[in-house]
Amino acid sequence: MIMPEGCDGNAQMKFIIFSLSLLSLIGSTLTLGREARAVYFSRNSEREIFYDLAFGTDPIDLPLSSGRKREVLETCGALQSAMYAFQPKEVRRAMGSRCAAFASRILVLDPTYSAAHTVQMLSSADPEVSADPLVMSQLTGPSGSWNAKLRLLKGIPLHGTGKSDVDAALRSDILFLVQTYGGRVWLARLFKKNDASRPVIVETIDERPSNEKAHFLREVAKLG
Repeated sequence: MIMPEGCDGNAQMKFIIFSLSLLSLIGSTLTLGREARAVYFSRNSEREIFYDLAFGTDPIDLPLSSGRKREVLETCGALQSAMYAFQPKEVRRAMGSRCAAFASRILVLDPTYSAAHTVQMLSSADPEVSADPLVMSQLTGPSGSWNAKLRLLKGIPLHGTGKSDVDAALRSDILFLVQTYGGRVWLARLFKKNDASRPVIVETIDERPSNEKAHFLREVAKLG
């Protein structure tokens, strides 16, 4: 911005302050615009978000706040875990690619962001490829039930296949979940619905105190 000619000292100072304020306003407007677009994405209807993930071409805007990042990651996680398997291959590929790209941008800035590792795990249709982000998700977020449940759903097919770090991550998630009422209810439902989950759940819970085993078995029994 060019300084007007003939300004005295006070006028020059006022002009500088005005210029800085204007630049700050422009920067804030751009930041708020990006944040608003990200908020709009994360709070849009599931149908509209699904359509954007499956058929959109522009990158998902990266919010500045951690809460907004989490909202978008949880949207990706919910759509991929709940609707992913029922979609055509090209739609699954598009959703996985856009969510993985969003998670990768976050991990460049913060490699310890567990939810981003979780979304990278979910974004791969190949269980072998999902093994590394699963382990990183558990290492960086061992006490988050959202991450733990998704890791178990994705990682059960890998249990007992020679990947000791994956086996350890799954056991840690079961140990974490079985210590709370909500976690035990969720594990009991997984135990009943998913036969492949039973060996690792039984093996892990057998190591727990008798009262925890009894609480878990009670929840299983309630399901009939």
